[in-house]
Amino acid sequence: MLGGSSEDPAKRQQAAQAAYEGSESGFGGAGECQRDEYLMRAYPDFQALEEDGEFAQWAERLLQPLADAVARKGTASGHEGSAEGDTHGE
Repeated sequence: MLGGSSEDPAKRQQAAQAAYEGSESGFGGAGECQRDEYLMRAYPDFQALEEDGEFAQWAERLLQPLADAVARKGTASGHEGSAEGDTHGE
């Protein structure tokens, strides 16, 4: 599962909604749909974006390999679940 099994799905949902719609607290302002006229027209809010389930499928398909690679890199460098501390060969 994208984001790891330890993270609360409701929190992931809230973070995604805040990033898309905008949030004064989490992302400090305009959301993705407010910065892109196409998104605003096609998916005016997060509910419209995720309604048919296709968004979740594409997010999983496109982002899961990246999440897996970051987790492997963190484990290999001794920082499980995080790439922090990676010096990139320095």
